[in-house]
Amino acid sequence: NDTVYFSWKGSVYSYNETDSALEKLFEANAYSLNYYNGKIYYIENDEYTISRDMTVVDGPLFCYDLNDRSETKICDKNISMPVICDNGIFYVKYSLYGDPLPTGIYKLNEESGLDERICNGFTYIEYNGLIYSYIPGDGENDKIRFYFLNDDTALMPDNIRSGKESLHGDDLYYISRDDGSLNRLSLLTGENTVQITYNDDFF
Repeated sequence: NDTVYFSWKGSVYSYNETDSALEKLFEANAYSLNYYNGKIYYIENDEYTISRDMTVVDGPLFCYDLNDRSETKICDKNISMPVICDNGIFYVKYSLYGDPLPTGIYKLNEESGLDERICNGFTYIEYNGLIYSYIPGDGENDKIRFYFLNDDTALMPDNIRSGKESLHGDDLYYISRDDGSLNRLSLLTGENTVQITYNDDFF
């Protein structure tokens, strides 16, 4: 609605735009904040130093209840980029050298703490029951293909190599891994409706 939640210098705050009210909620080195159903979900990491690179922050998952101001630790394992939605809790497990599986999306059971691998992916994006995934390249000249999978049909153009994806309505926004441009792809037509290229000075 009209409230923004954010972390700053070891604490999490809320800001209500209507009342211009700023409130410190709790202290934590919190990252990847998710608001869902009256609760703030976040991962905590006391060692990460904010930088301008693409480093992924991981840590155990916590939940802060805005009603009774209580905090609950959801899991002990370190996870990255959690997404909490009607379908459950999802996170990214990045593959390291020697891992048998590529980077993938996992679904976390909040009650048991167990997880289930859903698909290859770098972030959880769901659209009309379809999950955003990718097919790894088979060789030096074969690019990674990104797509929404419907049975055996890949519902995306073949030339998409995306990063930092964000879904809004029927449009998928992403940064091209080929040229660094910002793109807006219509999921209704498959057309790239906006492409903005920045120069090195901007970055």
